[in-house]
Amino acid sequence: MKNKFSFRFQTILDIKEQLEDTKKSQLGTATQYFKEESNRLQDFIVQRDVVNNEFAQMTQQVITIKDMQSFGSKRDYIARKIENQNVVVKNCESHMNHCRLELVEAKKQTMIFDKLKEKAQEQFKQMLLKEEEHFVDQIVSYRNAIK
Repeated sequence: MKNKFSFRFQTILDIKEQLEDTKKSQLGTATQYFKEESNRLQDFIVQRDVVNNEFAQMTQQVITIKDMQSFGSKRDYIARKIENQNVVVKNCESHMNHCRLELVEAKKQTMIFDKLKEKAQEQFKQMLLKEEEHFVDQIVSYRNAIK
């Protein structure tokens, strides 16, 4: 009688759990990178607003053409930075979503093997109970035979 449970797919389950942990780590890294890039985009937007406010204040006074060109160049530069950063943020977001989908798939795979393990454990428990009942029946039969 075997009293110790062993799951025949335990190595596969361990690999699936490691893969799931790796996917969690990748999602965490992608989320952090997305937040950093989003913050950088917000910084550029704040810079744009500051330059626009400065320009609005400067136009209330007498302003030279050189100063207007300088502010125009600053605004164009920041606008390009914002456009580029929007692309970076969108790429980060798509990468983050891709990592999330991979994690969901890895979690599903792990759960499948967890369910298989639970079923196997339940079958093992049932087998132990049957063996125990059989053993008890043999003892009772033996005692009745001796009398």
